[in-house]
Amino acid sequence: MYEVMRFGGKEVPMAATAATPVYYKTVFQDDVLAKFGNPDAEIDWVGKLAYIMAKQGAGEIESASYDDFVKWLDKFDPLDIFGVEENNAVITLFGKQQKTTVDAKKKSVRQSAK
Repeated sequence: MYEVMRFGGKEVPMAATAATPVYYKTVFQDDVLAKFGNPDAEIDWVGKLAYIMAKQGAGEIESASYDDFVKWLDKFDPLDIFGVEENNAVITLFGKQQKTTVDAKKKSVRQSAK
């Protein structure tokens, strides 16, 4: 899933694929899927997810690193990335890649008893 999002007036191309959680784990040594619905999750996990998807969207995922993440964050005001609306937009984009586009199989017809 690809989308251009706005953070603090800046357009940021972002992509979310099945590889996004793998990239997140590689860069941050953490499981992004464990963050969903976890009230004890660190506050910055959505910012980290946004960074990974921005690197994917820009075709620069190979250069992703923790130090680069901090430099990327420096380009924005805190609420540009960590605001409620921004968090929701990032999570929504990530969630879109998890939805299937395949139609569910028809329910099998119950066979009659012999």
